[in-house]
Amino acid sequence: MIQQTKNAANALLAASGAGGAVCSAQFLIVTGGLTGAGASIGTVVWFGLLLFMVTWLVAAIGFGLGLLLIGVPVWAALVKLGWMSEGVATAAGAILVALASGLLGSIASGLGSALQPAVFMLIPGAVAGWTLHRVAYGGRKPS
Repeated sequence: MIQQTKNAANALLAASGAGGAVCSAQFLIVTGGLTGAGASIGTVVWFGLLLFMVTWLVAAIGFGLGLLLIGVPVWAALVKLGWMSEGVATAAGAILVALASGLLGSIASGLGSALQPAVFMLIPGAVAGWTLHRVAYGGRKPS
């Protein structure tokens, strides 16, 4: 039982970190965070790294909270139903993160612009779900 608990905690931490990293990378690409008009390449690289670390930390905390509040109950329900494949975990991660961010986006800025954060979060959610499955089950078929 202790090994399962440790494995689940490691899976949640890894999924939070991976989802946060992809989200941060997407943010830098979309906002052009790695560009600097007239700045030296060293300044651009250091600023980009700093920006990546800050956005990763914020995103990883958000993913961790989302996994604890939404992901764990859904994971338990999927396990109970016998749906424990890698594809199900990846799809569930993408769908849950997109729904949660779309819901938060609609609350924050109105229903019309709720689609943008939902679409933006599909890939980080899929990566978090895939990572959760890989760390929790180690690439083997869950029993």
